[in-house]
Amino acid sequence: PFHEVVAALDDLFEEPGADGVDEVSGKHPAGQKIHRIVFPGFFVAGRKFLIKEMPPEVGRIDAAINNAGIVRDRSFLKMTDEEFDDVFRIHAKSTFWVSQAAAIAMRDQGDGGCIINTTSGAHMGNFGQTNYAAAKAGIIGLTKTHTREVGSRGGTVNGVAPGFIDTDMTRDLPEEQRKALLTGIPLERLGRPEEIAAAVAFLASEKASYIT
Repeated sequence: PFHEVVAALDDLFEEPGADGVDEVSGKHPAGQKIHRIVFPGFFVAGRKFLIKEMPPEVGRIDAAINNAGIVRDRSFLKMTDEEFDDVFRIHAKSTFWVSQAAAIAMRDQGDGGCIINTTSGAHMGNFGQTNYAAAKAGIIGLTKTHTREVGSRGGTVNGVAPGFIDTDMTRDLPEEQRKALLTGIPLERLGRPEEIAAAVAFLASEKASYIT
C-alpha cells in the first residue's frame, strides 16, 4: 500500500490548527490503498510523528518526496518581503524540515532511504519569479549536500525538474501567461502529473539505488 504523510498548506505558515491527526483513506489510481495522514501544525507534531510515532498501519518510511509549492509572482522591483518569504518557506524550508525528519526516521530503521525534491525553475529563471527561482536553487543546494550526508548509509537524494505541469497551480495562471509558457516547451503542451510520477517512482525504487 501507499502511505502518504502530508501537511496542509496553511500549516506551513504556522497558522493555528487543531491538535491531533486526521487520517483519510482512499484509492490510488492504480488500485492500491492510500492512507493519508494530515497534521495540523505539521512542523511541531509532524516531525515528532515521523521520527518516533509512526503507527503500525502506516509502517516504515521508504521515501520522502518534497513537492509542495505556491507562487507569488511579481517583478523583483515590486516584490515584497512577504511574497519572497512565503514562497521560500513553502518550497525550501519545508523541504529541509521534511527531509530532516524523514532522514532521521529512515536512519533509525537501519537504512538510508530515499529523498526526492522538485527543483523546476532554478535553471532558467522566469519573469516575476525571483522568489520561486531562489527557493528552487536553494533546494538544489540542499539536494547535493544531503546526498553526501546520507550516502554512507546507502541513502539516495535526487532532484527532479519537470518543468510546467498541468496542476491546480498552473491552472490558476492567466490564459495569456499559459499560452506564453507553451512557446518555450518543445512538445507544446504542459506535462501531466502521472508522467512525472513515473520518473519519481523509478527514483524511489531499488532499480535506482545507484542514482544520487
